[in-house]
Amino acid sequence: MSNKKLQSLIALLRDEDKNISSVAMSKILEYKNDSKEMNIIMAELQESPEPTIRRKIHQIQAIQRVRRRRGNLSKKFVERTSNLLQGLSDLNIIWYDEYTNPNISKLWNKLIFDAIKHAPRTPSRVADYLKTQNFTTSSSSVRDSDSYCILAVLEDRIGTDVILAAVALELARVFGMFGSIVYSENYGFGVIYSNHQSNSRKKEQYFGEILFPSANWKLFKPEDVLPFKVWSNSKVLKYITSMLLVSAIASDEPRYIQILGTCLTNRKITDSLCDILPYPLGNKDIK
Repeated sequence: MSNKKLQSLIALLRDEDKNISSVAMSKILEYKNDSKEMNIIMAELQESPEPTIRRKIHQIQAIQRVRRRRGNLSKKFVERTSNLLQGLSDLNIIWYDEYTNPNISKLWNKLIFDAIKHAPRTPSRVADYLKTQNFTTSSSSVRDSDSYCILAVLEDRIGTDVILAAVALELARVFGMFGSIVYSENYGFGVIYSNHQSNSRKKEQYFGEILFPSANWKLFKPEDVLPFKVWSNSKVLKYITSMLLVSAIASDEPRYIQILGTCLTNRKITDSLCDILPYPLGNKDIK
């Protein structure tokens, strides 16, 4: 899109006909939002003396931020080494758009600051600290979306085992330990810890113990909980997103079905549900 065309579309934002101004906004949103020209123009117009232009520019910028967040989350579904905590934060903000990263960071940093005096540099100290902080697994149904949202879990100290395992993993990393999320049919989700990070791409090597939130933060030797599977961060994020999608379907919330469906399929948010989800939510021909 040329700069001249962009300026013409911006002029149409002033139109009193809402249909015309809405089409103009839609076309502007098709413009590459991280381009230098777009950034300069948006920065100038967000302080425009015209209330109508200023309001619509802020709306466009808000939509751009949301779309970037969704795009970043979709990328984390395919990157094995995705930042788990950031992915959980992005997902939380998508589900509860009134919250921001600083809201989540404030709670997370408080947890870390309070942990310093406990020095959780071993699996057993991580377990002890999380128990003293009263983190417990939720026994609620899938409709309880809060138990899958990191901010609510950090506030209420109640969450699903997969979220609590993520908290245990990320907390340990701050204090110098490595590890991965694991899944056991007997104990659900947990964390397997290592004192080093494997350089092998073919086979991960693990040493130490496995911590399971659902077992009241009990530590097990790996051989005692076989079989178990190691999950990548991307798979964990995709699983949690899928559970929120199930919650949205159960609660009949089309907006979140659309948003999470597009994230999981890495499609554009404007795509029809029929192109994303199977029957009966979408096209019956999609398998």
